[in-house]
Amino acid sequence: MNEINDQNSVSICSFSQMASMLGLSRTRLYQLNDKGIFPPPVYSIANKRPCYTINLQNTCFQIRKTGIGYNGHPIIFNAKKKNRQKKSPKPVTLQHHSEFVEALGQIGLKVSPTEVRKAIEGLFPDCNEPPELNGKIINELHRHFKEKQ
Repeated sequence: MNEINDQNSVSICSFSQMASMLGLSRTRLYQLNDKGIFPPPVYSIANKRPCYTINLQNTCFQIRKTGIGYNGHPIIFNAKKKNRQKKSPKPVTLQHHSEFVEALGQIGLKVSPTEVRKAIEGLFPDCNEPPELNGKIINELHRHFKEKQ
């Protein structure tokens, strides 16, 4: 957070804009204003909306930068959360399909884990992880293998 320079400065900004420039939510900025951490905004006479002049903006940026509030008390701001990358799906091994092989064996089908894996990939192409063992999956697999016989 840098102080506003002459090229990027706006003479006045809304409460929401100030919160955004500080990397805070409006709710959090209101909370910190109530505690005296940030200076209170000035209010427009025309519409009675809170706003920040250039001097108040610079004061807010200085508070954010130094961690010393308008009231002189220290404040620690939480770091912004980093964009977390989605976990890549776990590689499916033949061991994942042993429950399916066993369940299908109980209803009279003798299939290998490799056959089950191929059938699941064909029946559920959008599935990134092995599906949970349930009646619907077993029914689909049973139908699939019965049609192949």
